[in-house]
Amino acid sequence: MDISGQPRNIVIPKFSPAIWLYPKDTDKVLHAELTLTFHGGGFMTSSTPNYNGKWRVDVDPSAPFYRYSSTYTNDTWSPFLDYDGFRSGDFQREAGWVIKQSELLQWQRTHLKEIGYTDAEVDDANYSYGRMLLERKYEEPFFAIYPQNRAIVDSSVSLEVVPEPDSIYRLWLYFVPVSDKIPGLKAPRLEHVERSGFSVVELAYLTDREIPGFAQASLAAEGKGRFIASRAGVEPSGRGAARRS
Repeated sequence: MDISGQPRNIVIPKFSPAIWLYPKDTDKVLHAELTLTFHGGGFMTSSTPNYNGKWRVDVDPSAPFYRYSSTYTNDTWSPFLDYDGFRSGDFQREAGWVIKQSELLQWQRTHLKEIGYTDAEVDDANYSYGRMLLERKYEEPFFAIYPQNRAIVDSSVSLEVVPEPDSIYRLWLYFVPVSDKIPGLKAPRLEHVERSGFSVVELAYLTDREIPGFAQASLAAEGKGRFIASRAGVEPSGRGAARRS
């Protein structure tokens, strides 16, 4: 069943998306607050560090890897901020790439760096997201990858950061396992990652396949979520879901 053209709520894979903060002053710890607002039928399921109405985090730019920790609790320091959940939105499917699953890890390293992501950010995506997608062992040999720019991302989940950054770059990649190339798929035209002054950079991998059982029950009980996904295909569930307020 071809579902690539149908709008739906999207399930975020574990550990996605990643948000990195780069303070202007690299010799002092930055205290920052980040607030995520889910629109439509979306909602958060978990986060790192803990999200209690907002993130209140310390960012240590001198740390080589684990730079982020909650300001007022004794959290383990993390390499980036991340949150899991479900979200609704009008995701574009007119432009993208189709690649073999076997090429995903190399594709990440080449294309994400061309967009402007750093080696460290690409490594985070590679080990946290790319390998996880491959471990699901989808039967289809290809991935269709549809990039969602900041305007689309903001309309689904808006992000407010205090102090105000000089630049914010947000990109979500929507993955759909497919059996073959997609005729007529346009080549994406993406802005380059901007890094000026205090900068915030986000990258997410999204898929609507294999929604966990606990989430299926939650969605059904609350009337949220348009589809329940499985390896065998996609069955409609709750046609009135994904309501927009």
